[in-house]
Amino acid sequence: MRPQTLKVLLYLASRPGQIISKEELFRQLWHERNVSDAVVRGCIREIRRALGEEAENPQYIETVGYEGYRFCAEVRDTRHTTAYETSSSITNVFGRQREMAQLRQALEEAQRGVRQMVLIHGEMGLGKTALAEAFLSQYAADKPQQIARGQCIKNRASAVPYLPLFDILEQLCSKAQGGAVRDMLHQYAPMCQNVLPGLGGSAAGDPPRNWPCNGFDGITQTQLFLELARVLEALSANELLILLLEDVHECDDATMTFFSFLMQRRKSAHLLVLGTYRPERCFGHHR
Repeated sequence: MRPQTLKVLLYLASRPGQIISKEELFRQLWHERNVSDAVVRGCIREIRRALGEEAENPQYIETVGYEGYRFCAEVRDTRHTTAYETSSSITNVFGRQREMAQLRQALEEAQRGVRQMVLIHGEMGLGKTALAEAFLSQYAADKPQQIARGQCIKNRASAVPYLPLFDILEQLCSKAQGGAVRDMLHQYAPMCQNVLPGLGGSAAGDPPRNWPCNGFDGITQTQLFLELARVLEALSANELLILLLEDVHECDDATMTFFSFLMQRRKSAHLLVLGTYRPERCFGHHR
């Protein structure tokens, strides 16, 4: 936003629920300089465009007849923060307090041992990743070792599935507690360990030879799912594990099937899986 437009937004948000007249905006923000109504209307249009709302269905800025404008979204005072809230993170996801609260609720459920999966959806550029990263940054300050990210790529027709999952495992192995992760792979995934890219016998980034679409040479998909699920459950047995899947709408079917299998298992796990996706790009039964 232009600086003056941002001033208008902050002034309205500082007085939620109040009708602010154009004259008051002129007086407070333009110091009664000779400006026209069109200048204020232009700022309001720019705010709505940035926040992705329409005047006919306002979520943030409501036009109240000829009287002025009212900020109609919930506003919370962040000067007194909790363990999950900081002023900087709330500022970075302005207007997304409800979503942040839902993420915190899912985190609390995961901390009780009830595995959770939360999908953050929206069009391109609406801040899905920013919301997820702001939420993760609040938790990562205390527990950076138990967070990993996997990037989904457009490869559903490719012979190389599971790349987001292997990306996650490789990150966990590279952290300070990577030795413990490798031990768990050795203990719980003996058949998979030597064919996981970058984690065993294969070089990082290189798929094993003759890697079929839904399994490995000598390893069935069922065995793969069971072994890798046991690894993630062991990692989250006593400590919260957070996994972020970026661009789920591009995810290969095999990876989606694995995470569906993982989240439906009954064993207690302190596991939270976050996913970002564009709803218009989702496919079939994974929508």
